[in-house]
Amino acid sequence: MNLNQFLAELAQRGIKLWLEGDTLRFRAPKGVLTSEDRDLLVLHKPKIISLLSQNNTTTNDTAQTIVPISEQREIPLSFPQEQLWFLSQLDPNNVSYNELFALRFLGVLNIVALEQSLNKIVARHAALRTNFATVNGLPVQVIAESLILTVPVIDLRNLPASDREIEVQRLATEQAQKPFNLVSDPLIQATVLKLTDTEHIFLLRTHHIVWDGWSLGVMAQELAAFYNNLS
Repeated sequence: MNLNQFLAELAQRGIKLWLEGDTLRFRAPKGVLTSEDRDLLVLHKPKIISLLSQNNTTTNDTAQTIVPISEQREIPLSFPQEQLWFLSQLDPNNVSYNELFALRFLGVLNIVALEQSLNKIVARHAALRTNFATVNGLPVQVIAESLILTVPVIDLRNLPASDREIEVQRLATEQAQKPFNLVSDPLIQATVLKLTDTEHIFLLRTHHIVWDGWSLGVMAQELAAFYNNLS
């Protein structure tokens, strides 16, 4: 879920971006561009302008726009993805490129709304529905048309308060050390640890082949927006 993928998904929803001189312009069907999209466009405006400039975008009606990647075909890997795929073939149990993030929620947590929010994000971002297969000896990305995640809840309320954080650390380490099968596993997974009725830890586990540093900011903003709307 990097910048290129975000822009491609905007294009899939009919949102067009172009440059007029050094000014970023956009056009979107009514009601399609969300407030979260606007925030991300503002946040990453310099990078977007740089990317469009590199693509020689012009200002007329035939201007080059970002073309969405079809989700109905097998897509070649980028060079960094090829490197990660090759390493996974050498050692399928390698967990060096696992990513684990922990968010602490204070207050009553609506688990159903959280799970629905996560699935809305997965539906929006094709990278999070991607697996990796070999076709004619070459690795390719295979994007699932849909992917519904479940978020299991591990209840730690029966433990003494002094032991709960220790168990949180143990479970987080266990998640981080669990290898992904790039062919068949969802490459984004989540678990909720319930410490008390009003304190929870949200563990988000991903593989770096579909996730980069830019992704966490996108995820956090979209998760908050969807959750607030659903809960």
